[in-house]
Amino acid sequence: MQEQLEQSAQHHQIPDGQVPVSKEPPPKRSNPLAALLWSILYAVIFVGSQIVAGFVLVYGCALFVSVTAITRGTLNPDDPSAVMQYVLQAAATEFTSIMPWALLVSGILALLACWLIVKVRGFDARRFAGLNPVRPSVVVAALLLGIGFSMAFNSFFNMPGLEVLQDYETSLAQSLLFGSVLMAIVGSTVVPIVEEIIFRGFVLSELRRGIALLPSALLSSVLFGILHGTLAWGIMAATLGILMAWIALRARSVWAAIAAHIGINGATFTFVWSDPSGRNIFIALLIAGLVIFTVNLVLLIRDSRSLKDLDPAPEPLSKPTSPREQISEPIQPEYGTASTIDTADKEQP
Repeated sequence: MQEQLEQSAQHHQIPDGQVPVSKEPPPKRSNPLAALLWSILYAVIFVGSQIVAGFVLVYGCALFVSVTAITRGTLNPDDPSAVMQYVLQAAATEFTSIMPWALLVSGILALLACWLIVKVRGFDARRFAGLNPVRPSVVVAALLLGIGFSMAFNSFFNMPGLEVLQDYETSLAQSLLFGSVLMAIVGSTVVPIVEEIIFRGFVLSELRRGIALLPSALLSSVLFGILHGTLAWGIMAATLGILMAWIALRARSVWAAIAAHIGINGATFTFVWSDPSGRNIFIALLIAGLVIFTVNLVLLIRDSRSLKDLDPAPEPLSKPTSPREQISEPIQPEYGTASTIDTADKEQP
């Protein structure tokens, strides 16, 4: 009898390092169309906040300048056309200095709006945005990877002799060189944080709830590219979006994608402002960028986790159950417990 008891206990013994866990069904995907519409809404909030903040700040500043001119007697308020022309000229003049503040304000508004929507829908907003803890080594590797990507990318696109890409070079200079150190700071910090939380956080998490992983990453990147306007910027942004999505998913955290994006934008500002010249310089920068990118790509892969065991897309937070509900619906363990072992022992002949 004692031997039978020992055999029964060994048969029902829990493997080392494992504990009884509840058998929960895999989360169901939401409606793909609904996921797409929610994602578009987050993108529209991002763009809309920039338009509203830019319009209000630029023209608010222009009106203030115009009112000041009227009070000083340099502008005749009885001539509406002159006043309108003065306001438009003031807006064009103040655009450069107001743009960094518009990006800062619009970024805060967009994040607050998306965060509120996710919270109202019943999700954990921090997890939905992908703001999970991440290893410092992954963040450093992502930052250096972004710097290497920017060096190689900008060196190639600005290589002397590639006249077909001069439109991109001109667009890059006009878009980045606002003549303001504040613009460089905002563009290298605030812009990456806002864009990554919205597109690699809210948008990508929403799409993953309705469609498969790869289409979600591609669609979020295409949406990111479309919102950048021109064809050259759209292709660049979509390519960057695919890389950022891979980094965020691989690291299980948007913080890694933010670090890479900061590295890319910061290195791009430095590259354009330094204005390097000479084919040999560009070739050296291209090779150095590729080396930095490759080395840190290997380090990031080493220190992060495979996409095969990726956590499921965020689900709404479940309502807490009462003690009565917990008793009426006990958790079914995966391995045997003491009670099941005793029952099995009693069934032995």
